[in-house]
Amino acid sequence: MSGGGKYRFGFVSVVGGTNVGKSTLVNTLVGRKICATSSKPNTTRNRINGIFTDDEAQIVFTDTPGIVRPKGELLKKMTASALGALESGITLAVTDSSAAFGAGEVRAIRDSSRPVIVALNKTDIASRQSVLEAIKKSEQFGDKIADIVPVSALKKTGTERLLEVLKKSLPEGEKQFPDDNGTDAMDGFIAAEFVREKIFRLTHGEVPYQSAVVVREMRRGKGGILYINAEVLLEKESHKKIVIGKGGEMLKKIGSRARNDIENFLETKVFLELNVMVKPGWSKDRDFIEDIYGR
Repeated sequence: MSGGGKYRFGFVSVVGGTNVGKSTLVNTLVGRKICATSSKPNTTRNRINGIFTDDEAQIVFTDTPGIVRPKGELLKKMTASALGALESGITLAVTDSSAAFGAGEVRAIRDSSRPVIVALNKTDIASRQSVLEAIKKSEQFGDKIADIVPVSALKKTGTERLLEVLKKSLPEGEKQFPDDNGTDAMDGFIAAEFVREKIFRLTHGEVPYQSAVVVREMRRGKGGILYINAEVLLEKESHKKIVIGKGGEMLKKIGSRARNDIENFLETKVFLELNVMVKPGWSKDRDFIEDIYGR
């Protein structure tokens, strides 16, 4: 350990509104892709932990859904998941430097029981004036903000300083996870998230928002290939036609891109089988949502 200091360990809840770059920031800080990302809001639906480890500290980052005014059972579940993360550890509020402190970040900062560290994200596409105005705007929160760090999660600038700020805020403690762990999430959950990410990136309109992915089976096959069977659940028959595409081309594209990410994450060859199913009204079914995303 450098500097002779004591080792530090702790949890950091990454919170904020939709589309501010929380998942991209977690991926950058952890140093590998574990969170689904897209340009569409509400891509993240459940909390997922990403683990950073070096010779000074181990930080468990909890990526959360965007905090919104919920409409419908799915958004209620997502918002409750995000707000529940405020109850433990350090709070890292992520905000877009071009439109700083939206309703989601304001609620996270005000509801947090301890001072919040703010990551002022997307500085690579914001003007210098916007960044300065955002820093000025942060003064409205007084001592509710412990520190504010301008970063670009996409370009990986400012993130080293952010890590240093977070490390200093951690309590002393021994690491709880092996050095090579990037996440404590189950492999099936990660695989489902990567498939769902591709649906978000490749389809439009209401299709991605009314889609869910559930891994039904994972097993080793011949030659050590990992066989994964996953169901893509949709609300309407018209959505099924879009996801499958003409001659099955869209489903092939979704599966191919998801398989590449899964193989990179698991470091093994994967055979991915996707079955597209229609389950009308699933996004309004509280019991079904809790079966997929937990209670």
